[in-house]
Amino acid sequence: MKKLMFVLMFTNFSNVMFASFPVNNINEQIHNQAEIVSKSSPDIGTILFFTLVTSYLLSIFWYITRPIPKDVKERKKFFIKLLLLIFVPIVIVGILVIYSLSNMSISISPEDIYENEPS
Repeated sequence: MKKLMFVLMFTNFSNVMFASFPVNNINEQIHNQAEIVSKSSPDIGTILFFTLVTSYLLSIFWYITRPIPKDVKERKKFFIKLLLLIFVPIVIVGILVIYSLSNMSISISPEDIYENEPS
């Protein structure tokens, strides 16, 4: 039992390491690392986009896995709902993209073009 305790204590103390060089400006290094991490994180828009696309695809998959009705009228309703589920969000996104592109303005003056030209 004493040997086991000695081995456990030795392994705990052997894991402690000390720097063999002087450490200066540790707070500044931590701050710089925090800036790098914050710049590389994805923004909310990207997360929201992938969440919406995933939920859209899952809802289509969930609706397709439902049993297809035997009755002709019910079957027609089933496929009409499926088509609406597929195409209505695509049309809405298309309208939003066209609207956002139509409101986009780009202003380029001749000075912008000739500003970086070598003389």
